[in-house]
Amino acid sequence: MPVTMFHTLSNVQSGKPVCLQQYIDNQTGALRVALRSITYTVGWYNLEDGEYIAWEIEGRSQMHDLDPGLYHFMHIQGIFKGLFRGRDRHPALGITRIDGMVKLYIPEGWRLLITDGLLKLLGLDDGLGKRWLDPETYTGDRPVDFATVKTLHIHLNQISTPQNCCDGAPSTLLAVVPVAGSSITRLSHFGDVHHMWFSHLEFKQLQEGRISEFEASIRDENGKILNNHGLPISLTLEILAI
Repeated sequence: MPVTMFHTLSNVQSGKPVCLQQYIDNQTGALRVALRSITYTVGWYNLEDGEYIAWEIEGRSQMHDLDPGLYHFMHIQGIFKGLFRGRDRHPALGITRIDGMVKLYIPEGWRLLITDGLLKLLGLDDGLGKRWLDPETYTGDRPVDFATVKTLHIHLNQISTPQNCCDGAPSTLLAVVPVAGSSITRLSHFGDVHHMWFSHLEFKQLQEGRISEFEASIRDENGKILNNHGLPISLTLEILAI
């Protein structure tokens, strides 16, 4: 009869291994592991340091720095409205709901400079980066995408890689978890807490021998370690002896 045990790993975002007070004996290689649940607080950013909007009108130029953080399209649209409030004709930002393309309107007498990170979120980065934009209506080359993290890739170093492959290569990948609220225009807010419990488990073979620690890491869909800015992520592992 199968024997099941559970291990909860808290503060996975720290990247530090968790030492087990009692080692797990897998000398026979019969143990399998799966992700039973994950609880995470949204702590990643989609804009980092150095992003800003600059504008020039009547020979004078000004700049507004954007603080690093997790922005929605509505946040950026609101910043545009706030910066240029009180003027009859001013730059405006909108989105076409049927295809997700942004429209940036710059009236006569104005010029705008938008940094690359924000242009990328807006889908306007094809050829418009690092230059002043003249009066015109600009349409995105692709849909806006503020959901820079769409899936969480959970890795566990104690998985037996010869028996576990991803895209044809040995891998420590335990599970891929979709991010809650990952619409391209509306996503979870910074600090939101999500819990996911899985009823259909994918069991992966653990390394043979004695396991004295678990070391888990979280990556995004591009393989980059997730910077969750210290906000907690916890995993519950289910271990099954077959």
